[in-house]
Amino acid sequence: MKLSVCLATRNGEKYIKQQLQSILNEFANFVRAVEDFEKVQFEIILVDDASTDRTREVALKCFKQKVSGADTYQFVLLENAKTTGVSAAFERAIGASTGDYIFLSDQDDVWVQGRLNLMYKQLSKEKSVQLVASNYDVFYEGAEGEHQKVASFDQKFRLKRTHNGHFGKLKLKLFLKTVPFYGCTFAFKKHLKVAVLPFPHKVENVYDEWIAYCALSARAVQVLEKNTVLRRMHDNNLTAKKLRKFSSILHSRLNSLGLMLVAANRRHRL
Repeated sequence: MKLSVCLATRNGEKYIKQQLQSILNEFANFVRAVEDFEKVQFEIILVDDASTDRTREVALKCFKQKVSGADTYQFVLLENAKTTGVSAAFERAIGASTGDYIFLSDQDDVWVQGRLNLMYKQLSKEKSVQLVASNYDVFYEGAEGEHQKVASFDQKFRLKRTHNGHFGKLKLKLFLKTVPFYGCTFAFKKHLKVAVLPFPHKVENVYDEWIAYCALSARAVQVLEKNTVLRRMHDNNLTAKKLRKFSSILHSRLNSLGLMLVAANRRHRL
């Protein structure tokens, strides 16, 4: 069994060390939790999107860490010569991954203890499930680097176990942006790659929406109520913070509709 973590970075030297350490800690916890740990392989595929800071240098130092209980693990650093955008970076990382189970990760978040084992169990016990998504908590970092505040988002927009099995309802909620389907909470089986890759040109910065539509079209999604990620909030987050203009919302909805239709056409691959 092989686990892959796909990471996209862009000028993330300030945050990447803490995230990589949380991922490595999770791998160590996972190895200790499984009975036949000698058969567990682990890789991190990091695509750096032409960073102009020390992101790559910091990441390489983290890569040299020893993981307790594991003799070998693999790091692959792929560097873009010029900026391609977050979706293209994740597309490259997913394409380069070789694991049976693939976990996505942003550069500035922190994995909650138990995330890896929990999501692996959900994926492995249900043959029909191709993708698992969870909820998350938000944290703001204080001046000294401590977690200043942790807050759950509005309960109305949380994923709930009662959503499971209602694929049409989930697809509508995703279209209306009323469920938190974020890539940083995703884990999926390698077979989903046959539908997901290559990304259509309409993906823009919503690679996670595209992956979710592929899995929902195949009726192969399971959601978890548990928070498995701490999402760091700062001035450079890609997620919109302000109300958008109507023209922007209309463009987003039309783009989502296009992704939904392409995903429906690809579901026969699964």
